Amino acid sequence: MHLYDVVLFLHILTLLAAIGLGSTLHHAEWATRTATTVGELRTTTAVYRRGNLFPIVIILLFAEGAWLLHLSKEQDETFHWDDGWVWTAIAALVILMISGGAVLGPNATRYLKLLAATPDGPITSEVRAATFRPFIRATSHMNTALAVAVAFNMITKPSGTAPPIVVLVVGMLLGTLVGLAGARARSAAMA
Repeated sequence: MHLYDVVLFLHILTLLAAIGLGSTLHHAEWATRTATTVGELRTTTAVYRRGNLFPIVIILLFAEGAWLLHLSKEQDETFHWDDGWVWTAIAALVILMISGGAVLGPNATRYLKLLAATPDGPITSEVRAATFRPFIRATSHMNTALAVAVAFNMITKPSGTAPPIVVLVVGMLLGTLVGLAGARARSAAMA
């Protein structure tokens, strides 16, 4: 066993943690569809607080990836910072950090404060609107699909610049469309 293999395992383990966290948050998003009271929404979305773990996960993914690049010199194949699948992964991590820190995190904080300030009872129109904001749902699902696209690039290691970029763009577009469709469906279900 080589150190490279251990770091690769840690990198994959961190990715699995990110997938688990993202899945939990998406489950809560989709579960809001069946809520009929503010109290149910509070219970369902309390997990949104865990979104604050994403910056740690993103930093770990970057650090482990950088370590793997360094250790790749010991392997049969050396990877480089300027490989398309490497620098696009870094760009994706920056996008994830910015969209999470500037959009999703602050929105989750405002949303949870709104729920805390709203009396128990039927879901108000203000809470309904805050629950199903299409831009937030689109950004959330875009981030997940972007992370999946990065994983695809990491596994397939496409050569050149265009293929890894196309994979990321397609992933982001598909995630955005899923998020928008889900926001519309959830909003309609609650109306």
